[in-house]
Amino acid sequence: MRCTHGFALALVTVLVGVSCGIGRRHVPVEFYDVPVETDDVPVDPVGNFEGIVASATELAYCELPDAILTSFEYKGTRTSLVTLDGIMYFNYIERYWGLDRDWAILATVGVDISEATMSLRTSDPIPYYGRAQAISLTQGGGLSKIASLADQQIAYLGIHDCYVRLLYSGADWRTLCYPPGSNGLGEVLCDFRIDAMTGEAPRD
Repeated sequence: MRCTHGFALALVTVLVGVSCGIGRRHVPVEFYDVPVETDDVPVDPVGNFEGIVASATELAYCELPDAILTSFEYKGTRTSLVTLDGIMYFNYIERYWGLDRDWAILATVGVDISEATMSLRTSDPIPYYGRAQAISLTQGGGLSKIASLADQQIAYLGIHDCYVRLLYSGADWRTLCYPPGSNGLGEVLCDFRIDAMTGEAPRD
């Protein structure tokens, strides 16, 4: 897969010289219905999550070649949690150094597993004040193992059906449950964390 022909994206980049170096002016973009390109057809999020990560990252690199992955979210019903047949969101940031302040551009790649398509949205440049750290999504056995552990913990809590969100930004996996059909809004039915390295979840 190559950015030049695999995605057929219109890339817009304007370089502007500044006294302390080279700055970048970015025009926000939005793309939809980009095919997920992995070695498996149909897309297999359980057996080849790494391929999905690679496909999403390559799409982000088409606009932000120096971006780093900083957070991840999975959303779907509990019945499809162990098969990961939901929607994944990969959040990236690319940092730039300016004359008087640092800047960042944010990008989100959404992956719809059932449709095998991706979307990309980037932001306007914003002031950068934080210390963004790149994350890895393969610690502790990867997303499939975390989803299975989350499903077990939800069952332990006595919740039979719900809408689930898995959030990860580098320390642990946060699991949130909502009423069925809520699309991750409204009353929170569960809120617990799974250690990314050990896979341990609270049992109190």
